[in-house]
Parts: sequence; structure tokens; C-alpha cells
Amino acid sequence: MRTVTLATALALAVALTAGGCSDDKSGQVGSGGDATGNADVVGDAQGADTASDAVGSDSDGAVQQDGGDATTPEDTAAVDAADTASPADADTSTPADADTTQPGSYCVPLSWRCDDLTHRVQCNSQGEAYDAPVACGNEEICRNGACVVRCPNDPKFGVYVGCEFWATDLENYPDPTLNPTPENLPWAMVVSNPGANAVRVGFEMPPLFTYAPADDVVPAGESRSFQLPNINVQGTSVRPKGVHLTASGPVLAYMFNPWDNRFSNDASLLLPDPLLGTEYAILSWPTSPIGVVQIIPGVTPPANQNGYFTVIAAYDDTHVTFQVTAKVKASGSIPAMSPGQTHTVTLRRGDVLNVEADPDQLFDPMDITGSRVTSDKPIAVFGGHEEAVIGDRIPDGENGQLTSPCCADHLEEQMLPIGVLGTHYFAVKSAPRGTSVIEPDVWRIQAVEPGVTVTTTPAQPGAGSFTLQNIGDFKEISTNQSFEIDATGKVQVGQYLVTRDNTEAFTGDPSLVLLVPADRFRKDYVISVPDGYSKLWVSIVRPAGASLTLDGVAAGATGFAPLGASGWSTGYLPLTAGQHVISGDQDFGLTVYGYSNAVSFSYIGGLKGPGE
Repeated sequence: MRTVTLATALALAVALTAGGCSDDKSGQVGSGGDATGNADVVGDAQGADTASDAVGSDSDGAVQQDGGDATTPEDTAAVDAADTASPADADTSTPADADTTQPGSYCVPLSWRCDDLTHRVQCNSQGEAYDAPVACGNEEICRNGACVVRCPNDPKFGVYVGCEFWATDLENYPDPTLNPTPENLPWAMVVSNPGANAVRVGFEMPPLFTYAPADDVVPAGESRSFQLPNINVQGTSVRPKGVHLTASGPVLAYMFNPWDNRFSNDASLLLPDPLLGTEYAILSWPTSPIGVVQIIPGVTPPANQNGYFTVIAAYDDTHVTFQVTAKVKASGSIPAMSPGQTHTVTLRRGDVLNVEADPDQLFDPMDITGSRVTSDKPIAVFGGHEEAVIGDRIPDGENGQLTSPCCADHLEEQMLPIGVLGTHYFAVKSAPRGTSVIEPDVWRIQAVEPGVTVTTTPAQPGAGSFTLQNIGDFKEISTNQSFEIDATGKVQVGQYLVTRDNTEAFTGDPSLVLLVPADRFRKDYVISVPDGYSKLWVSIVRPAGASLTLDGVAAGATGFAPLGASGWSTGYLPLTAGQHVISGDQDFGLTVYGYSNAVSFSYIGGLKGPGE
């Protein structure tokens, strides 16, 4: 998509002064390396204590869409920009040390609330405190203060299929070269029903927002998209902006922001409530500090393109502690923070904590990657970037000159809890966007335990073997090879697709997806992909000789190649829009993604949960 960077801010400022809009698509070069593979050790996460484990298609295959009946506050973007005190925009966090136990004001007498996934607590008759937790039954979980029948696990697809999910309208960049700007475009959830019976879905919206889908039924074996009203989580804040998706039976859920192949988009597989955890490490990308340079006196420069992380509370009275690796500006109840500093907030159910890396000096720490988030109750956590340029430039095939580093794109991914991460991964190169020049992918390998030694096979230049001392530290590798990752402790691995002008075919754009550790691979996956993209792919890593089927038809071995001496092979399968089932006779891993001109998306194909 179009970008605003230091290199183009002058032209943009002049254009804005004249009442026009910049057409310059150049952008700031990211920190990725070249195709031969460059690696850099990055970061001290300011702490080395050990992390503990926590834990639709119509008849022709297209995803059905439901715009629904959406009502939002008038001029939501303007409301957020002004930071008014309306209920939807007010900072709702509670200082961690606040005294909330005043008689008669702490809770509603004799009311119930959920204490965690399997316990509930009752307010005493004086409203002064909650009594001891009461366990739900063996087949029950707590929802809205009541013990209800647990969503049954799908026997084929396991716990990444569920009945309840949390999402929100994650940060996107107010790009002045686009109209409408990306943060004001519709976002959507796609619900995929792998079961034999139709399911009904519901959307619990934040205060002042309503959404009623025209049709709330997802037929068996189909997917449907639900376009949601703009909620616009922007800036460091705590506000009640979480959206709670519920289903009458097990479904998969994905988030696309924006929807409908619009600039500047990405996607994420949403984790159902049972997969939410209490400990996370953040992957993001460095903030581009274009907003800190005053080029023309009296002309406001464009805003920074910020990295961020976002937390959604699934339960009342959730205490969230976060330690940052970048400078954070003061906002509401959140103080100004420097790298290594920690802050705690108390969130209500549905509250959204958003934290930006937002420097005000060119040389401030700008990468929020490596930040840590912990809580006393399960939370949903996302990492990403408003609009990132990733990768170096490559020679232009026509004139031998370097192309402009276009384009920037939104990044988002729901972070996996530390408890489901692992020590063994396969980094599979995305399907090449060219033939004579194969662009790199950028990888970040991040420690979630202290003192982790990592080995790559085949050895990547500068990263054959390395040690990450602290939780949150990471090594960045840029390579057009696939490789195997073995670590002595748990790590998190992020794959970043590079900018369009890094590719021979001039297609696609940045996107972020996490890798699933090999011990969480599955035999069966159901996936759903939207239409409107020129290329849709699934990357696969499987044991050598394993057989696969796509929608019940044998998927041949064309394009699969051995990955060194690992005993595994990697390859790609092209997809069409809609819902698909990919199965194997042995556990295997996959990642889903799509390309079009200056846009892309990617997401985790699925995983085994704890106990599967």
C-alpha cells in the first residue's frame, strides 16, 4: 500500500499545504537482510526470570459475507481523536493498588461472577467482598457468572475449534495518502463451521456499539464473513472495546483487518477461550518515527507508524502486568514508560489495553518486540504494527536500479501463550513471488526462557548457533531458504513476509504469522480463505513420504523437497477461496497466506492444544 516515511514526508507536507494528497509510494527500508541471509542479535528484554507454562463457503466456494446491521457512535474516529470521556472511549483501567473494597461499593450483593474458566465467586450479602471460589461441574465452564455446559471439542479438529473468541479492531495507520484511511475501513470476523450441523453465532459488542447480522446461521461445512463496525483501537489506552464472539457449536474464527482485500490488511487465527493463557512474549516491528521530524514550520508531520501490542480481558478484575522494550507515551492511567519498566492495570471483562511504541526522538528505542505480558486470569494478546515496511530493496529487472521500498502494510497476529510454545520448529519459506530472483522471508526467533541456545539446520549465515540470554531477546534472520530450528528451551518464532518491491513479481506486502512447534502439528486442518486475492497458498512441512489430501482428493508431491537430513519435506499447495480440509496420515504443519498487489495476509493453520 502507499506509505509515508521520512523520505517522503517533505513531499507530503508540501502536498498537504496545497490541499492535495501525495502519490509517492516510497517507504523506509526495514531491517531485514538480503536473500543470502543476514542475522542480528537484538535486545535485552530487561529480565531473566523463568517463564512458567500457562495455559463460509457457498456452492461455488466463495466465503459468504454478512454486513449486518451495525450502529456505531457518530463519527467514531473523531471521538477517538479527541479522546473524549464517553463510555466507549473512557480509560477504564483501575490502578493495581487501588482500594476497591469500600463497604457496599465493591460488588452487587449476592451477585455472581467468573473467577476463572472453571470457578465462579459470589458477592457477600453486604457487597463488601467475594466469597471463596466455587468450582463448576466436570463438563461445565463459567460464563457471565454462571456454570454452563462446556463447548464440546471437535473430535477431528481439537481445541483450536471452539465456541467463544475475543477480538477487537486492532490499530491501523491513519495514512494521509489514502481515502478512506485504513483505520476507518471495515474489519471482519470469518466463522468457519467444520461440523455436521448448522451453528448460530452472536456478537457481544462494546458499549455504544451494536451489531446484528442479517443472518446469524453458519451452515455445516461452510464459512461466513461478518463485517463489524469500526471500533478503532488507537494509541496507548485502556478502553472497553473488546468484541466477544459466541457460537452454538464448535467453529473456527479468523480476523481480517481491514476486510475485503483493502489496504492495509493482515489476518489472524483467533484462539478460543480454552487456549487463552496468562504469560506472553510480544513480536512486533520497529516503529517508523516519521512523526518526530518537523520538516516545514507550522505543518504537522504525519503520525509515527507504530508497533503495538493489545490485550483483551476475558474476565472481570483481571490484573495485567506488562514490561516494555520501547518508549511508551503517557496516556490515561498508563504512565510514560522507558524500556525495562513495568506497569500493572486492572481490567474489566471486555476491556482492551493497547500499548504503542511511540518515540518522540529519532534515536529512542522503537521496537516493542520482546515486551512481556502476564496476568492472573486468561487473556487474549495480539502483537503487530500499524503499517510496516519489511526487507531490503532488490535490483529492478528493467533498468538495473534499486526500486523504491514500497509498500507498508498492517501487521497483526494473536500471540500464542508461552505454555503452548516449544523447542523444535520448521521455518518454511513462503511461496516465491518470482522465478529468477527469490525474495527472502524475515524470521525472528525469540527466547521465552532465559539462556536458550538455538541451532539452525542448514546453518543460516551468522545464525548457525546462538544463545539468547533473556526472555524476549531475539535473533533476526533474513533468508530465502527453509530451515529447521532446535532450541534448548522454549522459543517463539515469527515469520514476516517482505514488502512488494522486494519481489520480482511486485506482489504481496508485509504480513506476520507465528510458527507452531512441531509437537503441536495435527493430522487434520480446516481452513477458510477469502476471495479477491490473486494468489492463495498453504505452506506445508510433513514427514518425508507422508500422504496428504485436500478436500478428500490426494495432494501430489509436486513441489515438495527434502529439508536437509531432517526426514521432513516442505512444499506448497495453491488454494481457491472458501473452506478447505487438509488431512494427512501423519502429523504435519501448515501456514495459510495470500498475495495481491501491495496487500497480503497470513495466519496459523491450526495446532494441537494442551492435552491433545
